[in-house]
Amino acid sequence: MNETAAKEMLRKMAGLRRQSEPSDSMEFYRRGLQLFRDRAFAVALECFYSSINIDPEFAFAFYYAGRAHRSLGNSAEAKTMFKRSVALNSFHAPSLAYLGDIFLREDNLIKAEKCFRASLRLQPDNRLALGSLARLARQDRIEKQTVIDLLRDAYSGGSKDPTLLMELFSLQSPASDMCIALGDELFSEQSYYRAAFFYKAFLDRSSDSETVRERYEKCLEMLKGNST
Repeated sequence: MNETAAKEMLRKMAGLRRQSEPSDSMEFYRRGLQLFRDRAFAVALECFYSSINIDPEFAFAFYYAGRAHRSLGNSAEAKTMFKRSVALNSFHAPSLAYLGDIFLREDNLIKAEKCFRASLRLQPDNRLALGSLARLARQDRIEKQTVIDLLRDAYSGGSKDPTLLMELFSLQSPASDMCIALGDELFSEQSYYRAAFFYKAFLDRSSDSETVRERYEKCLEMLKGNST
């Protein structure tokens, strides 16, 4: 949906705003969510604010208003929305992670890390929190082993997100058998770039495996074919 169509939809909803009932808050929220997914962030904000005006304790409307502001580069407004979302629902891990992201953009490392850790206590595999902490660890701004332990916890807890595993392996060399297993799993899913990453990690220490080398070269071949 483009911006023009989105604004037309809001005009049609004007009567709903003037004579609103409590249930209308959800209607504005749903409209805003669709606009957000369509990347019509500015118009989505109007819906989220309309939802909030009707129901000032609707935590998810504040959360997505924060996401929309963040996408528009409005960090101060995003922080206000995320803070309110957390105040209304302190158990919402994504709100805490995004609030941490805003603090990190402000270079407030102490508050950022506090938010990320709070998020991970609720959702151990939160990608934004783990990715941000891993990046800080690679920059030697926080203790590396602590982040390695958090990433391991996410993986042992059942997360199969290859991005998190790549973050882990960027901080610590993986076990050879795990490299092969993950490479094979990703290859079967036709995720050739990530499969190549794990095969290469194995070959960097065990270059004598012809089978793994063949798989690695096959990944490169598939990637080259996809780029043409």
